[in-house]
Amino acid sequence: MSIKITPDGESEWLVKLGPATLSYPHIYTQFKSREPGKTGKYGCKLLLDRNDVEQKADAKTLHTKILQMCKEKFNQSIPADKLCLRNGDQLTEDLHKFYVVSASESIRPIVVDRRRDPVPEEDGSELFYPGAKVIAVIRLWAQDSKDWGRRVNANLVSLQFHSHGPRLCGRARPKVNELYDDISDKFDDDEYAGGPTGDGDSDPGDDGFGDDEAGL
Repeated sequence: MSIKITPDGESEWLVKLGPATLSYPHIYTQFKSREPGKTGKYGCKLLLDRNDVEQKADAKTLHTKILQMCKEKFNQSIPADKLCLRNGDQLTEDLHKFYVVSASESIRPIVVDRRRDPVPEEDGSELFYPGAKVIAVIRLWAQDSKDWGRRVNANLVSLQFHSHGPRLCGRARPKVNELYDDISDKFDDDEYAGGPTGDGDSDPGDDGFGDDEAGL
């Protein structure tokens, strides 16, 4: 599919793009802010392959729109590190083959499967992991503030699972039901049978952030 950009109010734009590779997903829980006292956000990075003709074209279309927003809002260009779309060459070595879109939001994004049905948190790690292919909707907006300066940001509005891909790093955690048998019937008491979360269905998954070496 080709990128779609539509106006959302007077100065913001909704962008639908993908399939893109999902990286550093923090979809169901907020990542901690680096600023003391600041509330964390939900977010992810969306990777567009520079060697893929369609994805490269989508990245260039998005970049053109961002430059247009800079001209209209600031009447000038701004440094590349202030834009939500970056060339991977400017980032880490692992990202050199990609264009990278960084998107975040204080409100939890809508996440759906191929049928457009909502994906609950307990199933999220099966679909929205680092390396999965997704279709994303982001909101572009230009910022001009005393604290953060001039930027063009992307809010993460929604993600739809598209297809599976090789995990970028880290491993999926196995399901508890695949590791253990239910042995509760071998005991007379149920003191240690488990409470509301003791049914073995919980799968915290791989959150894609630094403490478990997932993501990029």
